[in-house]
Amino acid sequence: MIIKVATKMDGSQKNVKNKAIVVFLMMIILGIAAMYMALRFATSEENREKLMWQNRISVVLSGRSEVLSGWVTDQKAILQTLADNSSLRLYFSNISNDMGLGEEGKEALGEYLLPLLNDRALQNGFVVENEDFVVKANVEKLKKAGLALTDLQGQIIIATANMPTTLPAVSAYMQAGANVDTMMIGPYEGEEGLSTVAFITPVFGIDDDQSALGFLIGIKALNQPFFNMLIQPGEVAVTARNYLIQKQNGMINYISNLARADPNFQDPIDASTPSLAANFAYENLGHFATMMNYNGEDVFVSGNSISGTDWVLVRTVSTQEALGPAASRKRSIIIISGLLILSFGIILILIWRH
Repeated sequence: MIIKVATKMDGSQKNVKNKAIVVFLMMIILGIAAMYMALRFATSEENREKLMWQNRISVVLSGRSEVLSGWVTDQKAILQTLADNSSLRLYFSNISNDMGLGEEGKEALGEYLLPLLNDRALQNGFVVENEDFVVKANVEKLKKAGLALTDLQGQIIIATANMPTTLPAVSAYMQAGANVDTMMIGPYEGEEGLSTVAFITPVFGIDDDQSALGFLIGIKALNQPFFNMLIQPGEVAVTARNYLIQKQNGMINYISNLARADPNFQDPIDASTPSLAANFAYENLGHFATMMNYNGEDVFVSGNSISGTDWVLVRTVSTQEALGPAASRKRSIIIISGLLILSFGIILILIWRH
């Protein structure tokens, strides 16, 4: 009889143990499921935040790129309109083929073109300040901007005072195989050490639109008003940065209004540098990623091309500002969910034991 009771009690204990194991396994499964749902919700919130930042960055890039592309288009249009001037074309026709104007006629036409260049340069910012205009301007001085008429070799015929040298622009234009198009060359390091661009368009004869007789060239140093176009009106992101880059010979060049001698000047960086934000933006236009900026900061980055150039506008926002709050919420959700699940499990264990 005693043996039977002991056997019955052993079976009962085994049942209780089996039930405990089942309950424990169910608790583990429910805990894993709850943690998975919490993690999924937290990730969804983080992705939502990323999407919002992508939309914000895209809007800014689109707006600023349009402004910069418009500026490039306007500069080209200014030169194209001036190059179509009949007096200017007549002047080149007479240089190329004697049209019977004589020395006095050529001199008078040249004198007419001086104030024409003067007026267009002053209207469109191709001079640093209101200066006199000269024939065969002295290129020995340090120069930043100007308008010039040159021959096909890039030698200046008529130019504004303090006109920079035109030879690099003509050389790049010819290397590009251009002969009838208006092009922007640069930026390159100008005589003042600043980022400089040249706009060049061919000039044709009075009755010939097939063969260029010379070039009309406008040169500008990229000054602060130009870089102000990169700034987003009403910018609210504290760490947001917009900057222009150009990729050449495997190097990322950062376009700025600083001379190379300036301590804040950003030297070119090897494009193969791991996780370089600028290179990602250049190679993946319109895409987004978390990368490393030129100063070593982790940033959320994207880029957009500038029409008519080989430039890319890059926009970065520090990951701490862009994704920090979302990551913090994600951690909080996971920690709180984990604590709730653990507490619930402990309560169930206590209930079962009692």
